[in-house]
Amino acid sequence: MRTIKEHPIPSQVRHFSDGQFALDYLFRRNSFSDPVFSPRPQVILLDIHLPGMNGIETLGTIKASDELRMISVIVLSTSASESDIVQAYGNHANS
Repeated sequence: MRTIKEHPIPSQVRHFSDGQFALDYLFRRNSFSDPVFSPRPQVILLDIHLPGMNGIETLGTIKASDELRMISVIVLSTSASESDIVQAYGNHANS
């Protein structure tokens, strides 16, 4: 009989209320300059309808960056708008 060995994956969820604040974290700007306290995520869940800098603009900035573009970005939204979907994939959303 084989046993399954569990390997817990350390994880932490960070929530940012707007796109600019999220980009400050991702680019390690301002209060997020220390990489020990602001590790890069393996996946980003991004809402299209963020206040301030919206999710599409935030996504475009992430995917235009050499240091961030490999992070998977999953776009979430309550929008049923075809143009929102096209814009998300046009800005290289992973899903």
